[in-house]
Amino acid sequence: MLNEDIYVLKQAYYTKNRKDCFFEVHKKYIDIQFMVKGEEYMDICDLDSLEIINEYVEKTDFAHYKGKENGISKLLIRENCLAIFYPSDAHQPCVKVEKEELIYKAVIKIPVSLG
Repeated sequence: MLNEDIYVLKQAYYTKNRKDCFFEVHKKYIDIQFMVKGEEYMDICDLDSLEIINEYVEKTDFAHYKGKENGISKLLIRENCLAIFYPSDAHQPCVKVEKEELIYKAVIKIPVSLG
């Protein structure tokens, strides 16, 4: 925890096929996703073009969506690079680049009220 409002999630997971991933949206926090080791695609698209899987839960600040093939921007995040996602940015992490690989990432969560 950086302070009582800003905190870091340490993540380690295997990337996977795009069809097995999902979009996520947050309302209370801005995400700064920093790639410590490995690489992945992070897909970004307009929330209006997504289909809801799980409704937004305030306690976890999380909603799941499924994307369609069109209207998606693919962002390649490599080691020592980062991406910033605001609440209006639907983003889909975990997408493999060429093959499934174990990646390490730090996600800094900053309350929108501080941004």
